[in-house]
Amino acid sequence: PNLQKAYRFALCQGDLALTDCAKCVIEASNEILRLCPYKTGVAIWYDYCLLRNNDIGFFGQVDYVNNMFHFMSLPSVGEPFPPFDKEAWQLFGRVSLNASRDQNMFASGEIGVDHWMKIYGLAQCTGDFSEIECKNCLDQIIESGLRREVRIVSGSCYIRYELDPFLNTSYLD
Repeated sequence: PNLQKAYRFALCQGDLALTDCAKCVIEASNEILRLCPYKTGVAIWYDYCLLRNNDIGFFGQVDYVNNMFHFMSLPSVGEPFPPFDKEAWQLFGRVSLNASRDQNMFASGEIGVDHWMKIYGLAQCTGDFSEIECKNCLDQIIESGLRREVRIVSGSCYIRYELDPFLNTSYLD
């Protein structure tokens, strides 16, 4: 371990207000200190932010898999699994491309499944990658599996989609 250097990176969801971002990062930082006081190479994901600490530089190195986690909700007992694979793939094809091209590497959107249901989604990359690296990172995690309502996060990018709105609607593409 390099005791002389520490690398820290924070990323907030692209539609989050600055004050809410700061609160999330402070809470994540406190949690890392509480849970892993002597560890290096730590990452923590909250609903709206990511915080990474390491004694080895990781900026500009795409992390597709080492820190990949799936968070998903399970359908209620007896609730049918909605057949919206096609729409989810369309939505993520669009938002991942838009995120990779966006100056802030963030994009969100929604797509109608039928007259009563929509899927809301976002894609975001850390800002230290090229357009191609961002798109590749998002493609890797999208291909790892879309489920009912999901967040798939890696150390470099993440996607999220749900059946209920969770975004600041002024950011929807």
